[in-house]
Amino acid sequence: MGQRANYIIKEGNAITLYYNHWRANAIARDLYLGEERFVAFAKDCQPAEELLEEAWIEGCVLLDYDARVVSFWSLEFPDDTSVVDYYLSKLSTKWAGWKVDLLRNRMYDIASLLRIDYVAQQE
Repeated sequence: MGQRANYIIKEGNAITLYYNHWRANAIARDLYLGEERFVAFAKDCQPAEELLEEAWIEGCVLLDYDARVVSFWSLEFPDDTSVVDYYLSKLSTKWAGWKVDLLRNRMYDIASLLRIDYVAQQE
């Protein structure tokens, strides 16, 4: 049981992974803390060697410092609704200077952004 999430911080060519067993269902709330508090939270999570497998991951956040983009997905967003659009518009004010991107294709989008073959890594 749990709500497993990966947090990925990309700076230059360095990628640092973090894992949290209980917060995938709170990604929307956690991101709303803004850049400074969210990054501190993510860095306080357990360091990880690899991304969770598809069967176990329930949310993911990618912070790309070079591009200033925060990309994320979470099972909190099962459908497209006007509430999601409203949330994203308000979240953008909390992440001034960043582009905020909800990844509708989940790990397929993460794989594309990181230029990795996530599917091939699955057992």
